[in-house]
This record gives sequence, C-alpha cells and structure tokens, in this order.
Amino acid sequence: YDGLDELWAYPVPEYPLGDGVLSGAITDETGKFNLNSLVDNNGKTAATVQKTRHKQLRRLFELLQLDPELADPIVDWVDIDSDPISAYGAEDESYRRLDPPYSAKNARFDTLEELHMVWGITDDVYRKISPYLTVYGDGLINVNTADSLIIQSLDFEGGIDESIAGRLIENRPYENKQKFIDSVPADVKTRFTTAGTTSGIDTKSNFF
Repeated sequence: YDGLDELWAYPVPEYPLGDGVLSGAITDETGKFNLNSLVDNNGKTAATVQKTRHKQLRRLFELLQLDPELADPIVDWVDIDSDPISAYGAEDESYRRLDPPYSAKNARFDTLEELHMVWGITDDVYRKISPYLTVYGDGLINVNTADSLIIQSLDFEGGIDESIAGRLIENRPYENKQKFIDSVPADVKTRFTTAGTTSGIDTKSNFF
C-alpha cells in the first residue's frame, strides 16, 4: 500500500539557501477525485457517463456547500457528445453566447485550471473545490491518503459523515481495499457493492 505513514509523506525540513530557505513536500494526486474518471475510458471512446462518479462529485459539491448541479457542466465538458446531460448542463450552445465565444472541449481535462472555462465555475467555486480534484492518475482513489471530504463523498447518500470518516482515517493505513470496505457501516458497504464504488478505490498510488 501507499500511505501517509511512509517517508515520502513527510515534508522536507527547511534548510538555508542564500538569503532564504528551501523546503518541499510531496502530494499524492491519487487521494483526490479525478475529473477524467467521469466518463469511461477517460472520454476517448463513446461517452458513457460513470453515474457513480457523477454522484460522488455532486456529493463533494454538497459537502463544500456548493451547488451540486455544477457537476453537470463538468461532465458535459469532458464527455464527447454535444447533448447537455441535464437542464443544468452546458454544451456548445451555452459557451457560444459568451464573449469571446468558444466551444465545449468534449475531451479529457489536460490541466485542472481548465475548470475556469467550465460553465458556472467561478473563481470562488474553483478555490473551494480545486484542492480535492485532480486530472492525473488512473482515476482510482487511494483511501489511505484521501481527505476526509473525499472519504465522505464515496457514499453519495450521506452514510459516511464527518465522524465516521474520522474513524476510518484513524484506522489507516489499509493494506488492501477490502480491509477498508469491511470497516465502513454495513449499509454503506451494501451501497458500495451495488453502485460499483468498490471498483473506484484502491490503497496504492501511481501519481505524486
């Protein structure tokens, strides 16, 4: 497994460099929600929206006290079709009314900063949600390094609250994802299995 108990997770101590000091830290991107996981095959083939991931992103917006409907234009930005996913979605018709006009990308995110171009994502929204998002890695979330809000968002029906997430974090590291799944409440475990959440989590990381 990869976890925050490993050497890489400890910050580099400050040391003198000229008139200043130098320090550093390594961040695990796999502990965040990957926007490119919203569609299958990262949007490279027929765009099938991953409903579980979509609901998880909506839940993350809710936890941050943001409008969950903002998840819909993000899905439309990364999927390859030109049909809005809902009344709250946004495709070319919405973006061409802007000044200057442009088109929906309809492809995977290359950088997280692209979120600024997505319909409804203001600077304030970006500041609040960007620390929990990534565009790097294979889309699996490492439960050993994920933030409390990411852990809570795994159950989009709210079965993992702050208290339960705190307990799950205290019990880390998990050697494999089954040990994590066995640690969640029974009703949450059932939903994990039904919704396919278990296929989206891991205890290893591949992008730092």
